[in-house]
Amino acid sequence: MDVNGMIINKAYKFRIYPNKAQAIL
Repeated sequence: MDVNGMIINKAYKFRIYPNKAQAIL
């Protein structure tokens, strides 16, 4: 997956699972 895809994927997860995404970051 390219960098752009990773950013989009992170943003997508952030919207659905803000708490989990924050823990991953």
